[in-house]
Amino acid sequence: MTYRVLPAILLIPVLLLVISIVWPDRDPSKSGALVFPDKEWSRLTPERAGFDPQRLKAMEARVGGAGCLVLGGRLVHAWGPYDQHTDVASVLKPLIVHLTLKAYEEGLITDLDHPVALHQPGLAELNAELGYKDRQITWRHMMHQTSGYGVSEAPGEAFNYCDRQMALYWDTLIQRVYKTSFAEASTSVMGRLLTGPLYSQDRPKITPRGRLHISAADLARIGLLYLSGGRWEDRLLLHPRHVKMAVSSPHPPELPRTSQQETEMFPNQRTLGGGANLEHHLNSYSYGWWTNGIMDNGERVLPAVPADTFGAFGHGGRHALVVIPSLKLVISWVAGLEDKQWFFSRDGRREVNEVIRLALAARRTGPKTQPIRLAALDSGFWPELFNLAPARLQNLSRLYTRPSVQ
Repeated sequence: MTYRVLPAILLIPVLLLVISIVWPDRDPSKSGALVFPDKEWSRLTPERAGFDPQRLKAMEARVGGAGCLVLGGRLVHAWGPYDQHTDVASVLKPLIVHLTLKAYEEGLITDLDHPVALHQPGLAELNAELGYKDRQITWRHMMHQTSGYGVSEAPGEAFNYCDRQMALYWDTLIQRVYKTSFAEASTSVMGRLLTGPLYSQDRPKITPRGRLHISAADLARIGLLYLSGGRWEDRLLLHPRHVKMAVSSPHPPELPRTSQQETEMFPNQRTLGGGANLEHHLNSYSYGWWTNGIMDNGERVLPAVPADTFGAFGHGGRHALVVIPSLKLVISWVAGLEDKQWFFSRDGRREVNEVIRLALAARRTGPKTQPIRLAALDSGFWPELFNLAPARLQNLSRLYTRPSVQ
């Protein structure tokens, strides 16, 4: 009798079949790679993701509204009308910064340290008695809320969390840089550069007044983009160095808060909703995002939350997008925390901290994941960060010919 030996390569399908039978429920969250949703989220049950469903319900009851918890790119838990968009207030700020950085990458802004007056010439004529200080306002000042617009301090001298400044910044970016209107920006700017490539499913929009309406599910997509260092599948939607800069450049303790001595602004200067000098930067305000920094009293902004956490908060935490890179976790909610507290106040921070603490307390002794180290976003670390071959990353990096911001 003659025996024929099968080539080894033909045994691979057999081995894969055996693995699928013996190990059918392998936990995808143990993989180092992130998963990117198409029109619909890939789902993972709380049990398989290492979460206690009842404890997640406790978190849901505490925050209310609608929201999503995403682990490694998979939707683990959702509550309320999470696919319906609503006005998310100051959660808009990171999106404005994102589109500013995209304008720089596309060459519409030549330098983030160039004067905004190049696009908004009227700034050069304001405050003659103060040496025309507004001529010095740069895009970086706008992103960091240190422009001094409307107050006595020169650009860069003080922090002013101000919705009049943000309105001028947003209006200039859309109308003067992208040369469009807010009515068109939902598709021609935000849709083209962000929500379209993310396959956003719930028709997020920018209103004619420049407000952002978005669902908790689509907010989570933005969080996942920043968790991945600016990559979505095999596309770079924002340079990793710009992602790192946006979420890890908080103000130093010595930067003062504005004295709020008002000075000349454009006539009938509009606001995005609030006033000026709303709160302190808490040593934690970065470029549109809040970090989990250490305040002057020695405590972290969110003491029960990992130090690498960053987030965006609207109306004092009623709307939120929270990203925890070390846990590969994204949590978003809208219209929650009905007893509105400003995020900056102790009570408001306590509420936000408690919601996230409950989410983390729902984790069982689950799979350990490799943290995404945003502090190490250099070219040598890209293969580990993106789980892509170096040659493929070289192809991706050719999309960018502009120097990155240090």
